[in-house]
Amino acid sequence: MRRVRDPLSGFRFISYLCLIIFAFPSSASGATEDWDMRISGNTKTRSSYIRSLTEKCLEDQGMKRLEDIDPARLQECLINSRLFSEVKVEIKEDQLQIDVKDRWSIIPIPFVSSSKDQDTKYGGHLQESNLFGYGKNLGVGGTYSASESSYWLMYHDRSVFLTDWTLGCALGQSRNQFYHYQGEDETDGMDESKRFFSLSGGYRFLPNFDASLRYQTIDREYEEFENYQPPQDYQSNYVGLRFRWDDSNFRFYFQEGAIADATFMRQISRSDHVDITNAVTINLKLSWQKKLIDNHVLQLRFNAGRLYGGDRREALRMGGRVGFHGIQDQGAWTEKHLTGSIDYQIPLHMTSTGTWTVAPFVDVGTLELIEPAKDKLNYYSYGMGTYYFLKKITIPGLGLALGHNSKYQDFFFKFTVGFSM
Repeated sequence: MRRVRDPLSGFRFISYLCLIIFAFPSSASGATEDWDMRISGNTKTRSSYIRSLTEKCLEDQGMKRLEDIDPARLQECLINSRLFSEVKVEIKEDQLQIDVKDRWSIIPIPFVSSSKDQDTKYGGHLQESNLFGYGKNLGVGGTYSASESSYWLMYHDRSVFLTDWTLGCALGQSRNQFYHYQGEDETDGMDESKRFFSLSGGYRFLPNFDASLRYQTIDREYEEFENYQPPQDYQSNYVGLRFRWDDSNFRFYFQEGAIADATFMRQISRSDHVDITNAVTINLKLSWQKKLIDNHVLQLRFNAGRLYGGDRREALRMGGRVGFHGIQDQGAWTEKHLTGSIDYQIPLHMTSTGTWTVAPFVDVGTLELIEPAKDKLNYYSYGMGTYYFLKKITIPGLGLALGHNSKYQDFFFKFTVGFSM
């Protein structure tokens, strides 16, 4: 197969820039002048960063004077940073006292994922979600199975130099053998090797709203695979926008409130010069979660995606996650999809280390498959999941889902250790 030039060569300086930025210690924001603030209990998170988080919380909530401060609302706002397992706020003698307990922010996590009709995946993930004590996120990981392998490196700074600016970058490489399913029937497949680099920069315009500009470059190569015709190798570049509205509060095993996330990506160049329109993808995700009686949680999710232009190489490969239960991982190659999901989380056991839940779920969806199948499928799935969410570590623990899908895997199961399902 013809090799396409390395798409990362022209952007390595951006990678180095990302490394420099996240390695450079952030400067503290201005201290509160009107009253004294005492911070205690933190062993990892810098006091200056906690002070900055506190000042942003107070500003967002319009609490300018000491007597205006609502300790419960401030505690909730600091918990939303996901850096602390406990936060206690008190006002004593003209002093704001904040006592925190840091969550474990860096730990090697093994990864195992097993599901019906697919190879078991193994891997590992090392993520530091509180780099240098300033809430920066640095992760590295990889997975392996008989049909795929991948590794990646990512960095995200949600408050560049303690401002409302954000920065993210990621790079990685993978090889996957994909199958396309039209219901239960296997209709297409490909063996794809991919290298990618992405860079994003954004700004928090409102307490609950941020927007970012994104750039991505992807180099794809294909090998002979069974009896399927391999696509042509090519390299492509994308630019896009992301908008996120987050009016939720972090509760360790769920996020109470509403979240809306919209992404628009446009392919601006491709090296294969085929006679097709450059791909445009639009994705929209909505979720709403509400705590009911006895800490039960109702969760509603909506997912929509649309591909314009492109071909099967750019298809929206769906499956293996919420809204697509019972569809093989990346097994439905769509140009349009619309799904809804409802589940009801019931805590069975809550301790200081985590929460064990059981959750019945129902998914419904409609898929418009990519050419040449160009078929439209409606499906539903239902079942039961059980999950363990860790409180003192910044990622979930494990999960098992069992159920039935009306068009794809019929009876299915999926077991995951290390990552969220």
